[in-house]
Amino acid sequence: MSMLSFSRAINIEYKFIFEYYDRPLSFIGFVDNINYLFHFIDDENFFIAEMNIQEVEKLSENKNISDFLHFLIDENKVSIINFNYDLEETCYKDFDETFERYIPKNDSLIDYDILSERQIDADFRFESQLVFPIETEQLTVRILDNDNSNLYKFSVIENVMKYINDSFNFISKSDTNKELMMSPFTVGSFKVNFKLFNNPNLIEENIDFSSLIKIINELNTSDRALDLNLAENTLNSELLGSVDSLYEVLKREGIQLQFKDVNNLNLAELSGSPLIGHNLSVFKDKIKELNQEKLTSETIVVDGDIRSANVQRNSFSLVTVEKVITGRFDKNLRVELREKSTTFTKFPSSITATIKVEYKYNENDELISTTYTMMSFSQ
Repeated sequence: MSMLSFSRAINIEYKFIFEYYDRPLSFIGFVDNINYLFHFIDDENFFIAEMNIQEVEKLSENKNISDFLHFLIDENKVSIINFNYDLEETCYKDFDETFERYIPKNDSLIDYDILSERQIDADFRFESQLVFPIETEQLTVRILDNDNSNLYKFSVIENVMKYINDSFNFISKSDTNKELMMSPFTVGSFKVNFKLFNNPNLIEENIDFSSLIKIINELNTSDRALDLNLAENTLNSELLGSVDSLYEVLKREGIQLQFKDVNNLNLAELSGSPLIGHNLSVFKDKIKELNQEKLTSETIVVDGDIRSANVQRNSFSLVTVEKVITGRFDKNLRVELREKSTTFTKFPSSITATIKVEYKYNENDELISTTYTMMSFSQ
């Protein structure tokens, strides 16, 4: 189970609230792309369990919170999360029989959602209202050829490894708490497993392979126009360049790559097919066009009210006399906000911000876009 920090747990996004007294006592929450069940034990302790779609479907089937907790306990999915409100810390305990008495009675049926103020009917499906992101922190790449052999040129394997490593470096960019690891090959099949592990000595960052999968699936598009706006994103442009380097190897050697998640579900396929070659060419033309655009920048100092700031998603909203400015934090400022050496005292609050403004023009000197990066602020 992923260990939730105090701030993440406190600021969780509520999806359903089943019991409430001064605060939510029994609820489903969503944070870091994971759905959690919380159930009250006492003022400082809750049952907590991560839930995938199959487990939420179980809850939809009988809507009995007691039965569902016992099911999760049998699956070894339940822990105890303790909140230390003075130190603003959380710690986890393993479930054991001493906590059995806190499980609600068997007649604890879910029939009302306090959050949306609606009845929960017998046929209501919780999973229909929840998001279950593709699990892309663990990725298996299977290399195939027309003969389904287990023997490949070293240069092919080298290029595949380079592609995954380069893609990970593009995605992670700066110091991150994720490290790319490999598990052993599977006997009788040439599969390579990649997994991202947390490094507690580095800055916490939520990254996965989803952007890589998105690009590959876009390159396989044949039934609609390509989403060329993807090329405007620097990361996507780098990932496309990484695919371009690998494509010629796949085409020359007649190799196909299959990308699977931790549950062995197909996520994407990459090959040297003419379709992918054509789509790559279209994206390369778009990137070339974008590279001809002109960039200018200036630094401004503005006064305004900071209305929202999300360090995790790297975004802010600042209301000035003239307009609302939305943008991102500079890398160094974001680190300071993460480490709380710099912080906003409250929301909204008046600040003076130093902001870098970047203007993008096309070849006709027409303004295409404006981006804002907050470099520093005082309040």
